[in-house]
Amino acid sequence: MEDTVTSEHHFLVVVFESTQWLLKAFIDDSNFFAYSEEPGFEEHQSIAQFKRERDSYAHFRHYKIADGLSKEQIFDLAEKFDCWKNRKDAPYELPVLGILTEYFPDAAFPSISNVNFALAESAMRGLCNIHGCYVLHNDPATRNCLVVSEDRVVWVDFDRSCTPGDPDVTGPIPARSSYWSEFLRVWVLIYNTMLPGKYLGKSTWQW
Repeated sequence: MEDTVTSEHHFLVVVFESTQWLLKAFIDDSNFFAYSEEPGFEEHQSIAQFKRERDSYAHFRHYKIADGLSKEQIFDLAEKFDCWKNRKDAPYELPVLGILTEYFPDAAFPSISNVNFALAESAMRGLCNIHGCYVLHNDPATRNCLVVSEDRVVWVDFDRSCTPGDPDVTGPIPARSSYWSEFLRVWVLIYNTMLPGKYLGKSTWQW
């Protein structure tokens, strides 16, 4: 089991039903941050992020799309992977919440060096599928897009997404213009920046 910690979440490679998966663990920070006096601090932030990502995958399941997404297996892992019980310095209480998704050991982020027209089309079609499920990714950055083959891109990390769900979790229902703005933003960055940068040598900037 390999444990990777980011500023917000833990990522672990775990074996479940004889298959390697990526476990994205969300720590219940409600007790740790309950007495925060920081202005504007979002209490229970990690739990809210878990609910956003869970709700997005629920939409994908409902509309039965897979193109442009990683496979997911389970949402609530409250007691299956409590890997932190022996960590004395943990400032939170167990259990944790988690989402189990497809693991791509050789995945790379999009860049000038690996982008091509097939990957560009895969990224845009994947984003269209996401929007078709009434999910606004809300953070379509390089770190949330994985190149898994020469012609396949996968969108990941929906913990900031917006869906027509609980407004206390996801915020207001996204306007139609929000989907168009997100699509246009990624389109411009791929077709006006990355591809010309590779084939015409005009730019080295990543989106």
